[in-house]
Amino acid sequence: MLQAAVILRALVKTERLFLLGAWSFARASIPISRMQREWAPVPLKDTSLLTWMPEQTRSMLTRFHLDLHKADDRRSMKMRPACFSFVLLFVVLPQASDAQDVSNVPCGQVHAIARMALAKSHEVLAGAKHSAGSSYRAEIVYAARSFELQPSDRNAALSLLDLLPQDDDARHMILMTLGESLCDDEAVAEMFSLSRIRDHLAHDFAKAVLLVPDMLPKYVAYASTSVQDPHSDYAVQMQKVCRGKHAEFVKAVERLPTDQRDWFVNHVLNPEGCHALALPEAE
Repeated sequence: MLQAAVILRALVKTERLFLLGAWSFARASIPISRMQREWAPVPLKDTSLLTWMPEQTRSMLTRFHLDLHKADDRRSMKMRPACFSFVLLFVVLPQASDAQDVSNVPCGQVHAIARMALAKSHEVLAGAKHSAGSSYRAEIVYAARSFELQPSDRNAALSLLDLLPQDDDARHMILMTLGESLCDDEAVAEMFSLSRIRDHLAHDFAKAVLLVPDMLPKYVAYASTSVQDPHSDYAVQMQKVCRGKHAEFVKAVERLPTDQRDWFVNHVLNPEGCHALALPEAE
């Protein structure tokens, strides 16, 4: 029984590894400017082909939304054959002996990162940071929890906003998968603590940029990437930023490249009325 559990966990980890690869493959297969002009992401509607997969795998396929729909045609369509074939090839035939975590984070660092996520004081946060390593995952958890502990501190807000991904799929994937299993010794409570950080990031980014409006261009630029996750409430949280710093917000949107700006105002948020267009899928 124990051996079967170990093999199953290894298979799940391998699925995560190759699903990340599938998402990168999908992103690389369509130029971002074309994808933003012609396609709008929506949650996966037809899961009939995925019923044989574990729940975690189906959830990740939805989260990485390999199913895309025409912006002017909201009818469901099946996953693109090339992407689905890629996932089948590398998910159905994994070798458990080769399974390894995509982050290669030592368990000691994972425990320290979880302690940062749960820290109730800066003393505890700083103490855990010494053992958490210097990865982007450790940095974003530290910055997010630091800002949560001092939500009116401009320096803490700036430190958090500095970590916004910019044309960096690797960092975006780390944000999307906070709370996923990272090592064999990781407890469920530790995963939950990191998922809480992930789920509050959109709120924290919005609150931080209101304190540091100079970071609005970077904040606005990340929106189009963030809302690719069908569970993201980035655009919803952005409404209060648009209303609170409207003139600066409009200028930040106008600074986007033309194709990204058009996609933003048509699919992410309408700056005129500060109305979110990219709404999160109900859990």
